[in-house]
Amino acid sequence: ADAFERKTSELSSLHNLSKLVTQAFDFNELVDTVTSMTLQVCEAKACWLEIIPTSEETGADAGTAVGVALRSYQQAGSNVRIVGMKNITREEIAALMSMGKRSVRDAVMEEQRPIVIDNVRKDVLFGKSEGGRIPAGSLVVVPLVAHTGIIGILYATKETEFGFFKEDVDVISAFADQATIAIENSRLFSKSLERERLIREMMLAQEMQRKLLPQTLPQFPAMELDAASTPAFEVGGDYYDVAELGGHRLGIIVGDVSGKGVSAAFYMSEVKGIFQALSRMYTSPKEFMLKANEALAGSFDRRSFISLIYAIVDVNTGQVQVARAGHCPLLLVSQRQGRYIRPTGIGMGLGDGIVFASSIEEERIHLREGDVCVFYTDGVTEARRADDEFGYDRLMQAVVDSPHRSAPEIKQHVLNTIESFTDEEASHDDLTLVVLKWRGHGTAHKVDVS
Repeated sequence: ADAFERKTSELSSLHNLSKLVTQAFDFNELVDTVTSMTLQVCEAKACWLEIIPTSEETGADAGTAVGVALRSYQQAGSNVRIVGMKNITREEIAALMSMGKRSVRDAVMEEQRPIVIDNVRKDVLFGKSEGGRIPAGSLVVVPLVAHTGIIGILYATKETEFGFFKEDVDVISAFADQATIAIENSRLFSKSLERERLIREMMLAQEMQRKLLPQTLPQFPAMELDAASTPAFEVGGDYYDVAELGGHRLGIIVGDVSGKGVSAAFYMSEVKGIFQALSRMYTSPKEFMLKANEALAGSFDRRSFISLIYAIVDVNTGQVQVARAGHCPLLLVSQRQGRYIRPTGIGMGLGDGIVFASSIEEERIHLREGDVCVFYTDGVTEARRADDEFGYDRLMQAVVDSPHRSAPEIKQHVLNTIESFTDEEASHDDLTLVVLKWRGHGTAHKVDVS
């Protein structure tokens, strides 16, 4: 009758644990159930479960529910953490693990199979107790083995020596197999939730960054203006902006933060604030560059820099002042002839203030009817097809081939040419393009680029 009742209990517990595999995704609930059922089915005195955290769960920025749960537990040994225990203390577990030169934990991780210790007090894995009471007579240790290797260890103890029979080891091993599946499922579920949260946050960041770029572009009687910006990932480090400076002057800026993704996007938002604050205070691009570099100097880390090109256009006369800080040169196409305007200047963050100031030059050009100026980031010229880059020559040719197109048409033609060149492959870099076309006189209006 006792044997029948025990088998019934084992089957019931295995059934309940099997249901838990598909239903329980709370890590702490899972651990509590596994340890409680282990005590029940083999009539153990004490039980505990250790988990080997993944790299994501041990990282400082681990955000999964499993990772948070694991970090709340004390380190138990070499990359192993106690996540649940019944009828035993951490001190008693530590004592068992430290009694021999090679612990039972070491043995089970090396051999990757269940280990039964019939007499803890005499076993070589436990050495000799130094006066303290050994908290177990016999012990069974079962590894939780997943396809990636051991992910945890399940322990059960009895006060009596030779307390565990083969049937006990078999049922605890079956428990360990089910627990392995349940823990893996819990980890996958936690990662899925974390991924969904990150996607929502990145979509929100993308929308916020999009709103940092101009939603409309001013148009003047003598010129047309259009622009496009596409990040390689959800957010990026490319930046462009336009500011009406008063006195018939228009400021146009294009920038590129080293790197991509979130860190670049933070710098990009900082550049926007500086541009909006300083562009109306300084009448020349060179002055603006010097002051902007001073404002940004405290923000750079050693691996980051920002390239900028800034032009001020007199919308009445067509005179353009331009300076650049390590950025791609300005493309000027006039009378179906193209050339690149290359005033010198190093990127912001690549040298101290004195070095930066000595490198910045300013150049002036005068636009004639039909002239086109193209501001862009290296995502345009470095668009790739296999080992070939789009390059400066193809960019120039795409604009030279558009003598009668409007600014929006030129912008679209360049983007189409890049897309055709890359065979519509996803871009590996942020891409920004601003096109200015000098027309003559007409009616001022604004173009929506949202």
